[in-house]
Amino acid sequence: MKNTSLSYSRGTLTGTGASVLLGVFGIALITQIITPLWIIGLFGILMLTVAFCITGIEFNPTEKVYREYYQIIFLRFGKWLSYDDFKFVSVHGITLKSTYSMVRIPTDIGTEVWQTGKIILLNKTHTKKLFIVYSEDATKTKRIIDELSDSLEMEIVKFNPPKSQRRKK
Repeated sequence: MKNTSLSYSRGTLTGTGASVLLGVFGIALITQIITPLWIIGLFGILMLTVAFCITGIEFNPTEKVYREYYQIIFLRFGKWLSYDDFKFVSVHGITLKSTYSMVRIPTDIGTEVWQTGKIILLNKTHTKKLFIVYSEDATKTKRIIDELSDSLEMEIVKFNPPKSQRRKK
């Protein structure tokens, strides 16, 4: 059974730290609306809007369209586009590594390594990608790619881009 709509949130527009900062300053500036400096209050409203804006991607499998959206409160804005060019679902694994030590000299003692998956849609030749969402949990990643594969009727494949002339040498 196909879902009528799929939606994946990518997080806040500016990142968590910046959103908190914009939110605090926005609230402080909104207090100026009742003063002669009311224009600063309007700027505060704009800051709050940006602070709480969420980005994501939404699919409508019955219409074979998707949109990358910006969500403010409950309103979503974004242009619907066809996903007919995309034939495959894939996970592009990214290994992140941080090396540190107490005396700030790189060493293997203080190395952290973690894996994250970048879920993408690919065209037939793997030259065009559509970013869906990052996932750090293997079971969540598997659930998302299975859901996309079933609902959008796409095959799950390993990302294998063609080699450029530089890489062939």
